[in-house]
Amino acid sequence: MVSASPAPGAQRHAGWPGVAEPGSLLAENPFPEGTGLTETLEGESMHTAFVRLPEAGWAVVTGIPTAEVEESARQAFITYGGGLLLSLLLALSAALFAARRINRPMRQLTRAARAIGQKQVPQPPVSDIVEVQEVGNALVAAAEARQHSEHERDALLARLQATRLELKEQVDDLQLLQTLSQRLLQLPTLREQLGAFSRRCATSTMPATAP
Repeated sequence: MVSASPAPGAQRHAGWPGVAEPGSLLAENPFPEGTGLTETLEGESMHTAFVRLPEAGWAVVTGIPTAEVEESARQAFITYGGGLLLSLLLALSAALFAARRINRPMRQLTRAARAIGQKQVPQPPVSDIVEVQEVGNALVAAAEARQHSEHERDALLARLQATRLELKEQVDDLQLLQTLSQRLLQLPTLREQLGAFSRRCATSTMPATAP
């Protein structure tokens, strides 16, 4: 709505239906332009703005109902708030999806690490995340290498144990021969030596009996 007044304090107006006195706004504001609140003849509140035209001796006044301004502001707030709320919901959904996408393979990696601690070969995690898949494959390879090295160690220890027993038997035989040779040298005659050798051999071949 636009009103034109020929003088700052005049009460006449044109093109301003329903406005009570636009001149009062001009009289209260001596500035070249300004804004304020006015009321129509029906009592409707208006946001009013004016601009003075000194060369023509007129002032141009325009206004918009306060209800329309408040309704526009309300709609803008609802639109902005709704968009913000929707954005927050989408961000929360994306965060939950990403967390689930990461937490599941991380739990699988935890189980794989525990399996390695229990000397087992774990199952590699299945994930779309390349880094997680690489870590899982590395854990599986480490578990297999550890298991292989443990098998080799056990086989080596078994061979060492068998070699030690064999050497012990050889040492026992050598000690027996040494003891027998010393006793034979102490006997004066060959017959006595042969008899002692026979008795020693018979004693060493007889099974031990419980007392």
